[in-house]
Amino acid sequence: MQMDVSAVWMSTRALAVVALAAALACHPPQEPAAPAVGIDAAVLDAARVALTAAAELASGCHASGDPTGKGKARVVYSNDGSVKSVEILTQKFRETVSGGCVRLAFRRATIEPFVGPEPTFIKYFELTERI
Repeated sequence: MQMDVSAVWMSTRALAVVALAAALACHPPQEPAAPAVGIDAAVLDAARVALTAAAELASGCHASGDPTGKGKARVVYSNDGSVKSVEILTQKFRETVSGGCVRLAFRRATIEPFVGPEPTFIKYFELTERI
């Protein structure tokens, strides 16, 4: 029996999306984001709330066969309040389905537009194997 690699990839990706949607529905907040220097307090607070929710969302991102454990991401905001970039800093999650799901979760962490420097945050997340 020959297996279609693209179908397997799409199935794995679909599972990650389902996990992301399920994680949106529930999860209490966790530790605040690491503070940025020289950024308005209101921007820091908004980002802290958004990134905490994103980390909780990301906790549901574990895909079968991918590594588990704690990781960290670097998140940079644009002045329009959108996430400009997300970099997975923990090597074992880079280039995995789970890491892609985590990046997507942090990309959703938008805040209100602001004036000033574009802040960068380091945020921790944890992926655990689902039963």
